[in-house]
Amino acid sequence: MLPFAHRDVAQRAGREQLLELDAAVGKPVLVHVLQQRLDRRPHHPGGWLFSAFYHLCNGIRHLFWDAGYGFELKDAYRSGWTVVVVSLIATALSWIVGLRLI
Repeated sequence: MLPFAHRDVAQRAGREQLLELDAAVGKPVLVHVLQQRLDRRPHHPGGWLFSAFYHLCNGIRHLFWDAGYGFELKDAYRSGWTVVVVSLIATALSWIVGLRLI
């Protein structure tokens, strides 16, 4: 994420000013700028949670591919949709459990 914040600040302030800022105070300022930008952006925690579960499930799918399974087109489509469905179910269950613990 830091390279994107770096580029965003460079586009808004100008490259020379960014290089002067970097030289003067270093990277922690850029981390702060990134955090400020993320705080202003509307986002839904469920989307982040779904993304995490999707990434986990798709990683498991890729492990099966590395082992040589699931290369047929029909199997690839089936495993792809399975990843989506399992990610949705895991997200929903996490929200249910999380809300009951509050």
